Amino acid sequence: MAELARASSGFAARRACPGAACATGALIALLGAATPDGVALAQPRVEVTVTPAGAQAEELGERVLELLATTAVRAELRNETADASQRLPDAPLARVSIDLAASTHVRIRIRAADGAELTRELPREQPELDEAAREEAAAVVASSIDALLAGELPAAHEATDSEPATPTAEGARGPEPDDSPAAAPRAITADTHLRVAVGYEVGLWGEGTWLHGPQLVLGYAVASAVGRLGVRGEGFLAWTERAAGDPIDAEISAMAVRILASLEPPRRSAFGFELGAGLSAQLTTVEAANVPPRTQALDRSSSMGWALRLYGGVTLHEGLALFALGTALELDPVRTEYGVHHPDGFVTSHSRASVRPSVLASVGLGF
Repeated sequence: MAELARASSGFAARRACPGAACATGALIALLGAATPDGVALAQPRVEVTVTPAGAQAEELGERVLELLATTAVRAELRNETADASQRLPDAPLARVSIDLAASTHVRIRIRAADGAELTRELPREQPELDEAAREEAAAVVASSIDALLAGELPAAHEATDSEPATPTAEGARGPEPDDSPAAAPRAITADTHLRVAVGYEVGLWGEGTWLHGPQLVLGYAVASAVGRLGVRGEGFLAWTERAAGDPIDAEISAMAVRILASLEPPRRSAFGFELGAGLSAQLTTVEAANVPPRTQALDRSSSMGWALRLYGGVTLHEGLALFALGTALELDPVRTEYGVHHPDGFVTSHSRASVRPSVLASVGLGF
């Protein structure tokens, strides 16, 4: 069982049981063997927390307790994560925290009484945990607790600036590091998300003129406490559109590049939503069309404009496939006019709107 636990959880250090602690444990076991209740009280306690609360957490928590019932521990399911620094009369052998917030993996964190810690990430194929995923997560917890009972502990948790190192049983100084390859800390893969999608966008340009055309979306995000935080890049190419004028029409074309900061809150199902805010740089070209007699149109006029872009949309994840439908709003307080001059003394002008709404849909791949 010890070898199986080592393979599944990546434990990297073995610590011997101190003689006094082993003798005390043996005495408690002998005294507690007189009654079943005494045996239960003599067993070390393990606290288990599964977050966020919900049906998935309840099902997984029940399965973990079922497997831990087959080991020599007294497992308790808690509703919220306990303070690791809290000192109780009946200190637990270990605290187990299982985080289901990420849609791509299940994160398991096991912290022993002396501060040694193990973190595992088990990949998940879909937002809802199936029976196989629950069984795998519960088995990792059970085998890890078995290893703790057998004297095999995970590599000690490396303290950060905000979390001081917890002294071990030997005092403030921990055991000497093991230089063997097995003692190397396991790299933890971050919850990352890549997106490549193509879509179509329709948006107001100005004076009743709507520009539309294909769109390319590239995104990258990492997990955080509030969801996936990342960056979203968009490229847009508008087909040439005719804008009516008196007496001269205009042909308007545009292309844009946008960079937005994005947020995708944790999903509870295949559906989710996302938000974004950033800048849009758009190159607009206006050329006279349908020029009447005795009218001299100005040459083609081009200008680069910047706008604040706000985005919101809903998404549907089906495996690697990703569907999105959203709306955006661009705010551009700078008014730019494009005009043509008539010899009789009047000007036909075209200008962008300062507030430009748009609708966009895309389909692509999310990793």
